[in-house]
Amino acid sequence: MRFGTKMTLGSLGGVSLFVIVLTVMAITTINKTFDRTEDSFRVSLMGEKEIYIRDQVKSATGALRTAAALFGLPADPVDFALKARAVENDFVGLPCGIMDQFAVSVGAPGHALFLDTRTLDHRPAPIPQGHAVVVIHSGVRHRLTDSGYTTRVAECKAACEALGVPLLSDLDTDALPRIDALPVPLNRRARHVITDNRLTKQGLAALEAGNARAFGRLMIESHATERDNYEITVPETDALAEGCLAAGALGARQTGGGFGGSVVALVPEDKIATFCDTIQARFPDTRVLAVS
Repeated sequence: MRFGTKMTLGSLGGVSLFVIVLTVMAITTINKTFDRTEDSFRVSLMGEKEIYIRDQVKSATGALRTAAALFGLPADPVDFALKARAVENDFVGLPCGIMDQFAVSVGAPGHALFLDTRTLDHRPAPIPQGHAVVVIHSGVRHRLTDSGYTTRVAECKAACEALGVPLLSDLDTDALPRIDALPVPLNRRARHVITDNRLTKQGLAALEAGNARAFGRLMIESHATERDNYEITVPETDALAEGCLAAGALGARQTGGGFGGSVVALVPEDKIATFCDTIQARFPDTRVLAVS
């Protein structure tokens, strides 16, 4: 097993958000069924072997990783991500995308991963030399099945119907006047997707050019749109993102599905020790999960 931090540039229905996830890379194929008893998963592997995974393993990705690591089976990384998402959608009941699962199975340590979630086209992009990504848990736990995540998915679908498109990623900034004419909050939700898709593409260009400052600025803009348009941040993650910038980060944003969880920051390598000490002193409920 390899441990690493990956960043995916991926969103709802197309090219999406900047997301950093701490992952365990156990790349395998889960070939058959996912059943549930009262307190455990039963994962049937390749139709021959089974393993029970208790509910302390909360996500489908974690469950599949655990099973796959124990059985050591080879697999196609993209196929593994698709199967992991199917568990989240069909078993857990969370209408999530494929971003996190794709990062777990396809991402490479020390690199961002550009992902178009519609086509699954992807390519790695290096983190700028002399900089690292720091992942900090805000101290606010979130459960996407209990949060506004499902509501946001429904709002985006409603915006698509109102705009007459299958996915919001079919639109670009030329559609903003039409989007602004939608009723609240659909206008803000659609504006976020269009805005963050643009930021993602610009972020890829910044990474490929090795421009850390430009990428940091885009991270700040991305946090602003998820706060103001998508409305998935909480006061603690807003304060932590601002605190990261004050402590020397070039950019910072909440990551993941929102409503708590972690903030990621792009930090010069020579400032990491001071940065982490400053953050943990100012925000005692936080913890540094990873530096990559």
